[in-house]
Amino acid sequence: MEPKVIFSEVQVAKQNKVIIYLLYLSISAIIIAVLYLLINNQFDLYSFLLFTLILTILILIANSKFILVITEKEIMFRYFPFILNQRIIRIDEIKTIRAQAYDPISEFGGWGIRKSGKKKLYSMSGNNAIIVEKNNGDIYYFGTRKAEEFNRVANVFV
Repeated sequence: MEPKVIFSEVQVAKQNKVIIYLLYLSISAIIIAVLYLLINNQFDLYSFLLFTLILTILILIANSKFILVITEKEIMFRYFPFILNQRIIRIDEIKTIRAQAYDPISEFGGWGIRKSGKKKLYSMSGNNAIIVEKNNGDIYYFGTRKAEEFNRVANVFV
């Protein structure tokens, strides 16, 4: 029998309008730069590779997705395309779990996948996180837009 899902959340980059507008602006700037170089016969292999790399990174960011599922037995998370395989934290490995506000810029230097000492951050945006402290001292911050919903069901872990 599959364990009961207590909490789940899927975040996509497209939910954050600022990121999407910046990505569209960046992609437009790249296309304009390529056209300019083509018109002036300055487009070479190096330029092509550079623009292709930048465009690929922007497309990966635009299509990123963070998936968090908490069941009675484990926490499963994945941050596509940067973490392809689902990662799992078993409930018996957890010392404490709570949702609270945090400052991603001062604590981690921003959003995304970050590490600071024994703390690891997986966040798309915002300043709320489900904070999981493991028995070995590792602390995971999972960015969430559903902190209140998590707090309503968190009594399962007490």
